[in-house]
Amino acid sequence: MLYYVTAFIFAFIAVFYVNYRLALFLIIVGVISLLVSSKMSNRLAVLEKNVSDENETFMAKVKDLISGFSIIKSYKVENEGKRLFSSENKVVENKKRSRRISLSRGFFWISHAGWGYFIWLVSDMEWEVFSRRCNGSSFPE
Repeated sequence: MLYYVTAFIFAFIAVFYVNYRLALFLIIVGVISLLVSSKMSNRLAVLEKNVSDENETFMAKVKDLISGFSIIKSYKVENEGKRLFSSENKVVENKKRSRRISLSRGFFWISHAGWGYFIWLVSDMEWEVFSRRCNGSSFPE
């Protein structure tokens, strides 16, 4: 473990030495990723609990429907059973969908924040190279 920490520190120092903007990019993207993932983990825990509770309710109702199948058939209320099953299924699927949407939004923001800064970094570096060549300066300094 100490080897990996030491290697990380020396690699980061090397990145600062080579290009401080790239190091800033790594720090910013790392911090943004940590913040978004910690915020999302709390929200996802709540959403997972909701989905789990809805699944539990759904399974209890399905069990009741299956155990009362003979009664449903004898009173000819199959349509009511289908309606009950369908409505509970929609509730569970909506909870699952909200969990998936929340997860995809977090990944969207992490990736866009990183790529936006990366594009700025590369374009800024290209502009410096271009201006040095136009001014007759040698590259690299």
